[in-house]
Amino acid sequence: MTMGFKKKVRVGKGGVSTILAVVIVVVVVAAAGSAAYAFLSLDKGKETVAIGTVLQYDIVQSDGTVAGTVEESYIGQSDSDYFIKVAESNASSAFYWSDPKSGPRDAKRAGTTTIDTIDGRRSMEVWEHDRYRGFDVSAKSYIDSSNGMPYRIEFDHGAYAYVLKWYGPEQGASYKESGDVGMAYEYVFDEGPEAMYLEVRCIADCIGGRYGVAYGFRSATEDFGASYFLCGIPQGLPSDAIDTKSTTTLEDTLDGPVEVGIWEILYDADYVLYYDPASQVIYRVVLATGWGEMPFELAKKP
Repeated sequence: MTMGFKKKVRVGKGGVSTILAVVIVVVVVAAAGSAAYAFLSLDKGKETVAIGTVLQYDIVQSDGTVAGTVEESYIGQSDSDYFIKVAESNASSAFYWSDPKSGPRDAKRAGTTTIDTIDGRRSMEVWEHDRYRGFDVSAKSYIDSSNGMPYRIEFDHGAYAYVLKWYGPEQGASYKESGDVGMAYEYVFDEGPEAMYLEVRCIADCIGGRYGVAYGFRSATEDFGASYFLCGIPQGLPSDAIDTKSTTTLEDTLDGPVEVGIWEILYDADYVLYYDPASQVIYRVVLATGWGEMPFELAKKP
C-alpha cells in the first residue's frame, strides 16, 4: 500500500500551463517532509543533524495495522538546507527532496502533549499543517523540543501516521559549503501562448562527492514546484539517468553547434536530456508526455 498523494497547483488558461501542471505535479509518498525538522542534537551545543543520519518509520493505519515502512536518510546539505533520500517499502524506487534546517515550514505551533515513543513517554510540541509541504493533505507533527526529533506525523486527521521505530544519528562534523552550491542553468520553452521556464540549480553537497540538484519549473506568474535529483555533477545530470548511446548535433544552442548525447530519466514524467560530455552542460531538457514533447532550451549559464 503506497501512501501517495498528488500536489495540486493553480494553472492559467493556456494549454501549455495546464500540461505542465499535470506533468510537474510531483507524486510522492506521504513521507515527504517529516524529517525536515529532525534536529538530532546528541549533546548541547554540538552540530544538529549530520550527514549520515537515518530515521525509520512504520506507516501505521488508524486501526493499528502497519502498512509499510519509510526510511529517511540525510545524504547532503548546504548552509541552509538538508538533502534527504526517502525510501518507502511499498514504492518501486526512492526519491529525494530538500528541506530547510530552520524547522517546520508553513506550520503553526498548536500546543504540547505527551505521547508514547520508542524512547518512553515524552512531552511533545504539536505542529499543525493545513497543507503539508504544499500538498492537499492535513498533517500534525509531534516533535520533541529537547532534541527536535519528529516521533510521530499524522496525516488526514489520523487516517494514518508515521511512527518512529528506529534512528541512527550521526554527530555533526564541521561543514563548509562548496562553491558548486547555487550554480544554476536556466532553460526556456517558448512555443505556446505562455513562455515556461526551467531552472536546474545545485542546492546541496552530498555524500560521495555528489550533489543535490533541483529542477524547478515556473511561468511568469506561476511556480510549479521542483523535482529533486541526486547527481554526479553540479550541472544536473542525475546519477540514475540512462545513457541511450544516441548522439545528435544541436545547431542553434547558446554556444553554437554542439554534439550531445541523449540521456533519459524515468520519473513523474519522462525527461530527455541533451548532454555535452565535454563541457558537462545539458543544452536541452525535454519533457516527454502523453500530450507531446516540451523542449526547454538552455538560455543562460552561470
